[in-house]
Amino acid sequence: MQDKEKSGDRRFIYVSDPSSIARQYLPENVEEKHLRDWVDDLFEVGVDTFIQEAYTQGWTTYWKTSLFEYDARPQHKRFLPLIESGVQPLAVLIDQSHKRGMEFLAGMRVNDNHGHVSVSQGVGSGSSFISSHPEWLLNETRQDPYYQMDKGTLDFTFGEVREYVVSVASEIINSFDVDGIELCFRDRGYFPHGTGIERKHFMTDVLSSIKTLLDTRSKIVGRNLVLGVRVPETINECLNMGLDVPTWVTKEIINYVSPQESMHSSTNAPIKEFTDLIGNINCRLYPSIQPWTSIRMRRRNGGASIKLEQQYAILNNYYGEGADGFSVYNHFVPIKTAPFYPMQLQELLKLKEFESGQKGFRRYTFDPMLHGQVGYGESKSATGGVKNNHVLIKRKEGYRGTYPFKIYEPFEDVKKVAMWIRAFDMTIDDCFKIKINDKSISDDFIKVIDDEQLIDVKYIVDPDSKKATGLPPVPDLPEEFCTLIIDADKSIFNNGNNILELELIKKDPDANGDILVDEIEVFIVI
Repeated sequence: MQDKEKSGDRRFIYVSDPSSIARQYLPENVEEKHLRDWVDDLFEVGVDTFIQEAYTQGWTTYWKTSLFEYDARPQHKRFLPLIESGVQPLAVLIDQSHKRGMEFLAGMRVNDNHGHVSVSQGVGSGSSFISSHPEWLLNETRQDPYYQMDKGTLDFTFGEVREYVVSVASEIINSFDVDGIELCFRDRGYFPHGTGIERKHFMTDVLSSIKTLLDTRSKIVGRNLVLGVRVPETINECLNMGLDVPTWVTKEIINYVSPQESMHSSTNAPIKEFTDLIGNINCRLYPSIQPWTSIRMRRRNGGASIKLEQQYAILNNYYGEGADGFSVYNHFVPIKTAPFYPMQLQELLKLKEFESGQKGFRRYTFDPMLHGQVGYGESKSATGGVKNNHVLIKRKEGYRGTYPFKIYEPFEDVKKVAMWIRAFDMTIDDCFKIKINDKSISDDFIKVIDDEQLIDVKYIVDPDSKKATGLPPVPDLPEEFCTLIIDADKSIFNNGNNILELELIKKDPDANGDILVDEIEVFIVI
């Protein structure tokens, strides 16, 4: 990981989770060649740092040792013939990465919440360290179904839990030629609900111990080994979970931070709060590009990832708020949709090559990330954070609502800009006065239609969790909606923060109910 003051380029990190590539891309009997070819696939698309998650649920993945238990799930049996021949798959990935000039970090799932999946596979919720010590597990008091579904989640209040995770990190650092460790905090909790802030020093102790291990090893190998973290989207969410990111940054415990929601990227992500925290400290910022902007988008796309022009827009906003590059996670989830791996990886090269303000077409999609998800509570993520950006317009003439949105574009160079607003439960006889940044949009530049064709969003993409919880992932949207198409003057937009204001000036006398505006798209040609 380059020093911040020395690096003028954008860094591209690819994260591979413990099982997806093994299960969906590598063959049943993995040979060394298959692993080297996989690394070459990543090198071909410009990956700078490859992270293979090598610890999860108390198990090791891609490597085996007598000190810890190897992953018992069926998908990891494919590596056993290679391991039994004396070859550690993790060592092969590291070696090939270094041959290609790529940095390699070993990823560690600090508290993986997929125990219910491994239970369904017949191998329990994790290693015997987890199954034999129920007293060290989180006693979940929240009744929301996804919390209750999780199995084997450790409570880092206990010293034995902290020591175990640090000992795994120590074995990786001292047994393999890694360039560092990434700690993944994508899970539902690390401390009992409501105690994260008061117990956050316990997790800081874990990071400090791993940082010490890396610094000691750095002196032996003659290069600086790095510690990175993947954390929730906002600093407040991090703190509530017991993840003291401000301390980790200001005390220079970590070398980079990658804020993200576990499956979705927000075009409105609050990247600047991390930029402001980092300031001139030598810590890099790599927010994540995920396959979708919302659960709704995932369903509407039939499971296929968002378009490249939408990813460009997200990335452009990241850079506009000071990101040093980007991290790709869960890119492989839509691996069964065309153009499939490895061709599907080629879009990542386009993201690597993207520069702020470059010529082309971008699509800024603002939608309610987790609207209606009930697993962790209405429209909430595992952190408890509400992810449901919207404006609810009461069906009363004169009622107003505002929606903030970000677009980092040099509008003086923009050739054309258009905005679409989808208003659910609006009829063609409702009428809005629209302002952008306090500037009124003439009715001459607004077209209202009620026949936009959208794929049926009743499509379900999360059948396993639906079956496990007895609840659908999200409720169906109102069938009636209108789309407001604005042929906007580019001068009304700001390069950065913008405000959309909607005022209902005429209501349909035959319609009832409030009007929900939670999908806004802005199209830019530059």
